[in-house]
Amino acid sequence: MLERNSNYTLLFYIFLGLITIFRFWFIASSPFDLAEDEAHYWEWSRNLDISYYSKGPVVAYIIFIFTTIFGSTEFGVRFGAVAISAGIAVITYYLISDIFDKKKAFYSVILFNIIPVFAAGALIMTIDPPYLFFWALALFFTYKAINYDKKWWYAVGIALGIGLLSKYTMAMFIPLLFLFLLLSKTNNHWLVKKEPYLSVIIGLMFFTQVIIWNIQHDWVSFRHVAGQAGISSDDAAWDFYTSIMNLLEFAGSQIGIITPLIFIGMIYASVKAIKNIRQQRDITALLEDDKKKFIGDDYLFLIIFS
Repeated sequence: MLERNSNYTLLFYIFLGLITIFRFWFIASSPFDLAEDEAHYWEWSRNLDISYYSKGPVVAYIIFIFTTIFGSTEFGVRFGAVAISAGIAVITYYLISDIFDKKKAFYSVILFNIIPVFAAGALIMTIDPPYLFFWALALFFTYKAINYDKKWWYAVGIALGIGLLSKYTMAMFIPLLFLFLLLSKTNNHWLVKKEPYLSVIIGLMFFTQVIIWNIQHDWVSFRHVAGQAGISSDDAAWDFYTSIMNLLEFAGSQIGIITPLIFIGMIYASVKAIKNIRQQRDITALLEDDKKKFIGDDYLFLIIFS
């Protein structure tokens, strides 16, 4: 069994090495100019600040680092996307290896890399690669904190904070974390301990630089986000029909970019997981062994790819 697991680790690194080399070759030889968003973030990197109009500063910092090394070229701008995608693969592999086994981890990484939206995201430098990286890292550190050492909660806070500076959607990690702790009988004791709350405080401390920047710029980021949500006073009055159509359009686009087949698999996993939870009353009871794990087999797909 040990030899078989070692073989999967070797296969993982061979796969990761080959696909990473291919991606570096592609961005080095690609005739495609920067996409609109890439050019936008590259311009940010030439004017470093603690935050920006619509996003946090992490994407600009990453582009700045690699364009300093490789020059202001398409390769320099996109280098970070390839490197970060490799990091996400490593986190995914070791998280799933620890929860289940190396075979599941290996195939999870392959699946992750063939989904169109993630494959494309490994070649285009936007806010999404760093956001996904720090979401995966926060998830990995949460697993470590729950199962091994409570000191990992502080690492959760750091990953959460940098994730918030990558994309504001990272804030959703907070309610999802506490929802899990609430539902899990094995882990709900953390709700009365200080560490999870300190991790959130640490994360929000990182976000203070966005607050400071917005104080200096008439809260433009928050008004921008409110406008996207259809609740800004700067925009037209909220319209129910338009909001529903926008929601349906968004849902359809999400199904398209992850492929309908994988979407069906996600729905199946969710229905099965909910059914099992209702029967067993605890997410952790879905596991095949009695270790204090915090992700059920039915949630593997959703957590890795959502």
